[in-house]
Amino acid sequence: MFYVLYKLKDTPILPHFALASLDITNLYTNIPIAETQNILSNTLKQNSLDPHTQRQLLSWYNTITKQNYFMNNGNILIQEGGLVMGAPSSGLIGEFFL
Repeated sequence: MFYVLYKLKDTPILPHFALASLDITNLYTNIPIAETQNILSNTLKQNSLDPHTQRQLLSWYNTITKQNYFMNNGNILIQEGGLVMGAPSSGLIGEFFL
């Protein structure tokens, strides 16, 4: 199997087409932690993962989302809701929620 990569400049754009770029304002800080945990839990069950693996993944999720701290101007702050900007896990959790 092989994939053909197309460049945007090589893509024909018809006159009635429009290009758009969308962004979600403050994406990570607006991700609901509890709702995402429910989505994750339901997805794990639907995919028939064994109960031990489900518990382990949800335990990791809880640890990651409860350790929302960061440094600003030399002060260590705790973020009360959402995900921390710049955390490696925030991108993955944000994609999962969306």
